[in-house]
Amino acid sequence: MNIEKLDIPKLSELEWQELYDFTAELFAELFPGETNINLDYVKRVFNDTHDDFVNDHYIIKEGNKIIAKARFSYAKPTSLTKETDTDNVNIDIRVRKQYRRKKLATGLLSYLLMNQFLGRHKRVYLSASGSPGYEFCDNFDGKVTFESFESKLFFDKADWANIENLNSQAKEKSKEMTVEITEDINPENESEYFNIFCDMFEELSKNHVDWIFNREYTMNNLRESRKKEKADGIKTLIAWTRDKKGRLIGISELIFSQDRKEKLITSLSGVVKEHRKKGLCMRMKTDLLLYATKYLPDAKFVWTENDKGNDSMRGINAKLGFVPDEPSRSYLYKTDELKKKLGIL
Repeated sequence: MNIEKLDIPKLSELEWQELYDFTAELFAELFPGETNINLDYVKRVFNDTHDDFVNDHYIIKEGNKIIAKARFSYAKPTSLTKETDTDNVNIDIRVRKQYRRKKLATGLLSYLLMNQFLGRHKRVYLSASGSPGYEFCDNFDGKVTFESFESKLFFDKADWANIENLNSQAKEKSKEMTVEITEDINPENESEYFNIFCDMFEELSKNHVDWIFNREYTMNNLRESRKKEKADGIKTLIAWTRDKKGRLIGISELIFSQDRKEKLITSLSGVVKEHRKKGLCMRMKTDLLLYATKYLPDAKFVWTENDKGNDSMRGINAKLGFVPDEPSRSYLYKTDELKKKLGIL
């Protein structure tokens, strides 16, 4: 089994095409019905770098065809994340459908554990989407620490009369609140925007045993992500909810890229605790959907992802007609125990 590390900055056009062919095939399997990604998108994703994290890629080839790939990700020692986070490594392994059950994923995992691990990496996270991934991860007795559901709402199948009715009901329950939709963030609203996002992430982190929340890191990461999204041509629709005093109490977003205008992605939606159960999330989400149908003629569907335990948001999405897919999972292992399971310790 010949495993090689990709030197992303030095890939030739032929190697980029091989990587694209592999990625596009997996994309079509994971996201049926969606317009497939293009070569420029793949280049942009793989060329992406981060100040706090390293993403290395390893492949197995048959001739000139990539048949399996692993992403090996870890925080740099200088990362702003808390120290314990630098003990972790995240591994994502993908294999072409016709090459599964041939021990390629096991070979990649064993190779990484034997050859690429730094001494400080005491824990391993493996990610899985779909039954083949679950089966592979379950072989090593990992602990599921995170589970989320992706779901979609296709505009041509949506019940728009129902959505308009839900919007009217939500407005009736929240008469005293105002909801405004803007395209992108106005400079004068940046501080409150990033602060409410950090508040929501901090609350979400309490439901995850392996989420180490660091407000400074999260704030910096959000700001840098927004800058990068702008540079990459990512557009954002934001629904801002304010109380009678003008205080920001809720926010919801739809984002899309200029080269994939048919796909809208729901970012974080949330309301501060004291104003929940007033229909505000439903109001913001339906306001955004109705806005999209009026002003985004190329949009064909909305994609979203919710934690398994987020019953409230999953319930809202179900009422709107979102159809869930199989969950994505993250499995946790102690490095030495995983090595023993693989027979390499």
